[in-house]
Amino acid sequence: GNTPRNFFIGPGHFQTDASLSKKFRFSERYSFDLRVDAQNLTNTPNFGIPVAVATASNLGEIGGAVTTFSRKIQFSGK
Repeated sequence: GNTPRNFFIGPGHFQTDASLSKKFRFSERYSFDLRVDAQNLTNTPNFGIPVAVATASNLGEIGGAVTTFSRKIQFSGK
């Protein structure tokens, strides 16, 4: 086609993941590991690319298509 490179530029992508861990020692032999993992900590939505079909009535429009998941937090102990 005649469309130049980078003609349709979508919205930026931002996601913050974090992990914290702490080891509790009770003696030389016994310990407990506590861990917290968070994905998309700031709960920022990342939207899809604009519609690029030339015959579509919503050409260039970014719909409600969110490409990331909501915040997930996981606790684990060992």
